[in-house]
Amino acid sequence: MHNWIRNAAFAATIAALAASSGCERVNGQQTAKQEPVRLVRVTKVSVSAPMQQLSFAGEVRARYETPLSFRVGGKLVERNVEVGSFVQPGQPLARLDPNDLQLGVRAQQAELSAAQSELRLAQADYTRFKELREKNFISQAEFDRRETTLQSARQRVAAAAAQANQARNQAGYAALVAEHAGVVTAISVEIGQVVAAGQPVVHVARLEEKDIVISVPENQVALVKSAGTASVTLSAQPGKTYSGVVREFSPSSDPATRTFTAKIAVRNADEALRLGMTSQVVFEQRSAQQVVMLPLSALYTKSDKPSVWIVDPKTSKVASIAVETSGINENQVMITSGLKPGDVVVTAGANLLIAGQQVRFTESES
Repeated sequence: MHNWIRNAAFAATIAALAASSGCERVNGQQTAKQEPVRLVRVTKVSVSAPMQQLSFAGEVRARYETPLSFRVGGKLVERNVEVGSFVQPGQPLARLDPNDLQLGVRAQQAELSAAQSELRLAQADYTRFKELREKNFISQAEFDRRETTLQSARQRVAAAAAQANQARNQAGYAALVAEHAGVVTAISVEIGQVVAAGQPVVHVARLEEKDIVISVPENQVALVKSAGTASVTLSAQPGKTYSGVVREFSPSSDPATRTFTAKIAVRNADEALRLGMTSQVVFEQRSAQQVVMLPLSALYTKSDKPSVWIVDPKTSKVASIAVETSGINENQVMITSGLKPGDVVVTAGANLLIAGQQVRFTESES
């Protein structure tokens, strides 16, 4: 009998403790325990098209870089410039041995003199035979032969004169001169070397127009082409910005790097933009996709899925909503689905909340 009373009393005590664990006593009465009202920060959802930004390392190059070469072959006997030399139009850059070319000029001049002598003889014969024909001392056929001989002599003189002029021109080609102002970027031959006609000797870059050359991965080609314009900064002068526009895009990728070469024309190039300098080229374009931008602090993970808390404006209670993201831009995350304009989202204190909890919030973030 005593054992039964002790067991009953013990059971009653356990039940009372279990009942009181979920309750609070207020004025001598037990009430259901409630979660505290938490202070959070919120923002109202708005949809926008974010700016997409791509940055590339580039190199300053001349738009026009010409490999200059001799128009005749020969032995190089003089070179007047080095890599980095600035040149002006008409300035001699290199010279070939002119001896063989001068011999050719003298030979062609001799041919011209011989042809002129034959012409004078043909002209004298023609004059005499014309007088004889007028007196009917010779036949018409004989006179025609003298006239034909005179015409042939004239043609030989014209041909010899042309060949003599060509030889003089070729002798002048022994000197390689600059056609435009610029800077020497490369030299391909040395003194004493025998060069062929058309073989590159000196590379000269013109300085009036400059490009920035960049390499673009294939997955970013469309964005660079559609952006068109870019801002350019130099590593040597980070505080100065130049305006650039895509001038040329390679139709095929580089076989080694699998990237596409793009040339950016610099609109406001100045002397500070020197050939070979490294630069940073930045393209910006507004995305065609409408997304919601939220602070990273608004996200929390639920069942391995990104989620946010939204606040019911009538009850001030929170509910969890799963969302889909498309990337991070600095300290903001791009939300592509799960939210609609006007939703009030918790941006600070998300990890301390539970479903249905009542909150109070500060002024919304912009």
